[in-house]
Amino acid sequence: MQPIVFGASLFAAEPEAQWRLPKRLREISGLAATPDGRVMGHDDEAGVIYEIDVATGETVKRFCLGQPPIKGDFEGLAIAASGEFYLTTSGGRVHRFREGEAGAVVPFETFETGLRRTGEIEGLAWCDGEDALILACKRTYADTLSGQV
Repeated sequence: MQPIVFGASLFAAEPEAQWRLPKRLREISGLAATPDGRVMGHDDEAGVIYEIDVATGETVKRFCLGQPPIKGDFEGLAIAASGEFYLTTSGGRVHRFREGEAGAVVPFETFETGLRRTGEIEGLAWCDGEDALILACKRTYADTLSGQV
């Protein structure tokens, strides 16, 4: 399996490559690259993480958070340079865990960000320079955030 290597700008007029997700992953809500260039994605409503081969679009492995997998409205996945994974819900609940082997059930920690009344989370990213998570809202509820990014 080849890792992803980005060369051109993410804002280029044409993509460097395209691929389709397997049919059973059509409800995937977020994608993130591991430090070694593999692609991980997550289910929309269950705490299941998939490794996806970008050359074939096939699922390489899957592992889950809890048994049965935890439930939620999952909206974003981020992976730190240290290899820690972060999965967030639309209400701002963040789960931290490590990558599991194929079929594994992994332990996880859960953190409440307190953002449930501030905005609806739609994405998550890891910022290496700040050693921090960036949570992106698609809708804000607080009047003080109206028109803000």
